[in-house]
Amino acid sequence: MTSAIVTVRALFGSSPKYIRVARARDMTVLPAFQREILLYHPRDVEPRGFYAVGRLTDFCPDPEHPKFMYLAVSNIRTLPRPISARRYLKATGQTVDQS
Repeated sequence: MTSAIVTVRALFGSSPKYIRVARARDMTVLPAFQREILLYHPRDVEPRGFYAVGRLTDFCPDPEHPKFMYLAVSNIRTLPRPISARRYLKATGQTVDQS
């Protein structure tokens, strides 16, 4: 079971991979430390949707931009094919408040 969803616009580094995210995500990402996370590509990044699972192994603030942080993700395993957000929500029985 994954413990957090991380939107990925770009991965860099070898192993582990690093992802830059907004610091506003602290409260949802930090509790997932050393746990599995679900990696998601937004509409403007291919392949779109949920595409992989990995382990959050480290995190640190971005020294150049205080509103951002870096996540280190290792053991990334891609899904056989990406899953859209709608299909993921339906499969997990979750709903989104439409208001």
